[in-house]
Amino acid sequence: MKFFTRIIDLQKKYKSLIESILSLGFLQLANMILPLITLPYLVKVLGVNNYGIYVFAYSVSNYFATIIDYGFKLTGTRDVALNRKDPKALSAIISKILYSKFLLTIVSLLILSATIPLFDKYNESYLVFYFSFLVVLFTSFFPDWFFQGIEKMRFITILNLSSRLVFTIAIFIFIKSPGDYIFVPLIGAIGGLVAMIGAWWIILVQMKLSFIRQRAADIVKTIKESTPLFLNSLFPTLYNNTSAFLLGIFGTPAQLAYYGAAQRIVEAIGTSAIRILTQAFFPHLNVQKGQSNAVGKIFFFSGLILAVFFIVSAPWIVKYLFTEEFGQSVWLIRIIGLSVLFFAINDNYGTNYLLVNRQDKLLMRISMVVSFIGLSLAFPLIFFFKHWGAAFTILLSRMLFAGVVFYYARKIELSTTSN
Repeated sequence: MKFFTRIIDLQKKYKSLIESILSLGFLQLANMILPLITLPYLVKVLGVNNYGIYVFAYSVSNYFATIIDYGFKLTGTRDVALNRKDPKALSAIISKILYSKFLLTIVSLLILSATIPLFDKYNESYLVFYFSFLVVLFTSFFPDWFFQGIEKMRFITILNLSSRLVFTIAIFIFIKSPGDYIFVPLIGAIGGLVAMIGAWWIILVQMKLSFIRQRAADIVKTIKESTPLFLNSLFPTLYNNTSAFLLGIFGTPAQLAYYGAAQRIVEAIGTSAIRILTQAFFPHLNVQKGQSNAVGKIFFFSGLILAVFFIVSAPWIVKYLFTEEFGQSVWLIRIIGLSVLFFAINDNYGTNYLLVNRQDKLLMRISMVVSFIGLSLAFPLIFFFKHWGAAFTILLSRMLFAGVVFYYARKIELSTTSN
């Protein structure tokens, strides 16, 4: 009887956390299943070369996703979590972030327009870059950080699932030939628009929050305060996303397709699962810091299980999801899949420990140094070894990042304990 009473007490105590994990877990299950449906179809219909062009445009747009987000996914979540019972403060927070994003969007669009003419071999496909930017735009303006802060993850689940279902169904309806690769990101943008409109309707109509006009000084201050976290997210992009970007320049569309397919599979099943854990635990740990060790074990074993899964199942993934042309993706899945273990360690000791303990600038410096090392590895590895070099760039960079954040997190923990 005491056992069941204890279970009920724990359920009440951690109701929000349990709801967050279950909601995001369900969404993650959909994120795993839906790409496994669309990715094989896209690979077969578009062909190796056109799928490679689509991957390159996607890699370019990812830079602008980082710029427009500007660290607000973390600072926004943290600020909302600390002010969740104050409607006036919440209105101010969403207003500051939205005004900042509008400014960053204008800057990003100008940069994109100036950059596209530089890619000579992709000039005929310029529309795919603008359509990919629309995906970034609508995704960046989706306020997932708000719902994470108030720990109402079911809204994220419902809206994102609706968006992904729209995308999945539309892919099979409208993508029928290799030339349709241009419209793949446009379909993704329409799905993102649906989710974004739904999210802001909940915030502004149901929750009765409102936009507050912001002064230019307040917008600049908001951007300045998020700069350390922006740099923290930007620098890993330099080796994560730049691998695909450099491969698009130094390699062939086919090599980019082999790498892109492997990365998408690992992203859909592996790193996305770790991100879901981070999204669920980060707001909780801001309030319950003493549970970091227990959470750390969950992250480690989750990363280990996922890494082993990719190493063992890679041949079957390629056999049943791709075509025979993608045989080289087997070892690429294994190499990138192994990095999921280190990605889990990064998120646990970086986001869930250093950021929770207000070590934003330390994490920024770590990200800066490790990312520049990763970037310096990327150029020779990708130039000489093409898609193999791109995969090893991800693995080696995540290994180094994991070791450094673990060292500093343990150092700070031991210093705090001794005091």
